[in-house]
Amino acid sequence: MFREHGWQPQAWAVFPNHYHCVALAPAGDGGLPLRDAVRCVHSLSARELNRLDSAPGRRVWFQYWDTRLTYEKSYYARINYTQNNPVKHGLVACAEQYAHCSAA
Repeated sequence: MFREHGWQPQAWAVFPNHYHCVALAPAGDGGLPLRDAVRCVHSLSARELNRLDSAPGRRVWFQYWDTRLTYEKSYYARINYTQNNPVKHGLVACAEQYAHCSAA
């Protein structure tokens, strides 16, 4: 979804109750604004999760916030945080072991 609208995912991790994603913005005016791209992702994923759980209309996503990373050091710190989040949550000993993460 992000790629279709010009966003380039760099790191991501998906959990049952939240996710993290670091993505490069589209060059120039060539893509959806982030807020609109996130709305699309939330809408599509909520519909699919509700279909899988036979729970039509259930609210899936409750909060959203973003941060514009403008410094290289911040960018790499956020990549590291995102990819190591499965370890932080105690799901795996090594981030590469978590299948729902770009580290894998």
